[in-house]
Amino acid sequence: MILQRDMVFIKTITFDKPPVEEVRILNLLKDLDFNMVKIPNYSFSCWKNVLTIHMEYIKGEQITPHTAPEFKSIVLRDLVNSPNSISAAGYAPSNFIFNKQGLYFVDLEDMREISIEDRMKKFLKEPKNGWIK
Repeated sequence: MILQRDMVFIKTITFDKPPVEEVRILNLLKDLDFNMVKIPNYSFSCWKNVLTIHMEYIKGEQITPHTAPEFKSIVLRDLVNSPNSISAAGYAPSNFIFNKQGLYFVDLEDMREISIEDRMKKFLKEPKNGWIK
């Protein structure tokens, strides 16, 4: 009898030098809260210049131009205008998955220290994907 089944997404990224900043961000990200935007559970390891992320696979749907208006205010409030110094740097709707449990940002290596002004500029560059209508 199966008691539990987990699906894990494994991403391996090779950098040209040790990913010190990326590791720092991933460590800090575990303690941050983005209100209604969830970050999947994850763990990671780093060996020399190779970063491996084991992230909970989120079953659901990607945001599309059709569904983007439904989530626009949440993304603006909880990621773009987040008081956290670390937030998303890319707002392509495909970086988001939604399901009955909520809205998830799934592109962990796209999280970094970025000002609210720069986040807004990046968010506004995504009109072709349906955020801005």
